[in-house]
Amino acid sequence: MKTLLATLLILICAILMLGLGARLGHADEVVHVNIGVNAVSFDGSLPSDFEVGGAARASLSPHLFPGDFNRRTGPRVVLGIPIAYRFGNTIAAAVTLNISRGGVAVRTTNPLDKGIVVKVRFRMPMGKKDIDIESKVAWSDKRVGMGLEFAGLTDEDQAAVSAYVDAHFFTNRKA
Repeated sequence: MKTLLATLLILICAILMLGLGARLGHADEVVHVNIGVNAVSFDGSLPSDFEVGGAARASLSPHLFPGDFNRRTGPRVVLGIPIAYRFGNTIAAAVTLNISRGGVAVRTTNPLDKGIVVKVRFRMPMGKKDIDIESKVAWSDKRVGMGLEFAGLTDEDQAAVSAYVDAHFFTNRKA
């Protein structure tokens, strides 16, 4: 049993190193892993019947392909302001977690499903008017809330959001 676990650990390490090597442009190199007396060489080729299970693939993918899991297009700024959103005949209120030029993260215990279009209303700090915008749920997580992607901000509203993000990006970052 120990030998099987050690072999699996070695294989996972080799796959991780191969993935990192491929991202750095060294996919043609053979990865050598030495753990105690066990050693394995891995050149990236797997037997045709080798299949990584769904749970293993899901847990390894962010490490093998981090660019595919962080789809952020701009900086986020921590911002906790009231926000109201409407979908169908339901109006809900929540608090934002952060904001970017393209969207806002909302803290809620009842997040909507990904892809749903909602009407959003919030006011930027020191803002003189509310921002009313149609948004699409970009991600949803019952533990955190949901991310709303802005659709069609007016130039004035986009300028207000961008100015806030630019002004606060380096001032409220945690070290």
